[in-house]
Amino acid sequence: MKFFRILLSLSFVYVLADITAYKSLLAITNTHILQASIYTDPVKGNGLEHVIKTMVYENRFTLVKMNFMIAIPEYAILTDDNRIEIINHQLDMRQMIIRELPIPVPNTPDQKYMNINLHNMGEARRKITRKALKQIIMDELNRKQPVFYFSQMCCFIGLWMSTQTPSLYTRTTQAGFKNVCTITDRADHVIKYRSLNGIICQVDVNNIDEIIIELKVQILEEQLH
Repeated sequence: MKFFRILLSLSFVYVLADITAYKSLLAITNTHILQASIYTDPVKGNGLEHVIKTMVYENRFTLVKMNFMIAIPEYAILTDDNRIEIINHQLDMRQMIIRELPIPVPNTPDQKYMNINLHNMGEARRKITRKALKQIIMDELNRKQPVFYFSQMCCFIGLWMSTQTPSLYTRTTQAGFKNVCTITDRADHVIKYRSLNGIICQVDVNNIDEIIIELKVQILEEQLH
């Protein structure tokens, strides 16, 4: 029994150490993302928007991983029991920024990491990345000729939706027949968008010919709240 208590206490110490390390990485990565969001390149444009577009364009990461990198970093510690993978979510995000943008790597913040609230850090990141995702989507909607494939646009919409409702973050996106983008969240709720004559609209899940709201209007309305 005594041996069991020792093992339990050691496990608790390791968990605390993992959480502290993850909070540290989260704080540093948030600072790096903020730097990217205020950086502007004459060719690449806004730094953070460029990094996110590159991530989706290169198709190197799964949607779930991009969620942890961009929209719901605090959920990784709750849903992924692979310690190395959890750490890699943030390291990969920082590596993308370092690779794409000539901005300095932030110093380790001088603060007590155990006192940092994971949810607050997640909200701080979403405030920045939500703005970037909306701008990416709006820029694409305003173009006469699309730059991205519809499947990539579907991914941007799914990531944006994760920043809106992190507890029901997007689990899968699929672009298929009749230019329909099917988005499924972690609770298996389904939302569909469809491109009709170049205009992307949310449509009824059971009747894709029934328009609910134009995506551009939906984003503009969200900005007012």
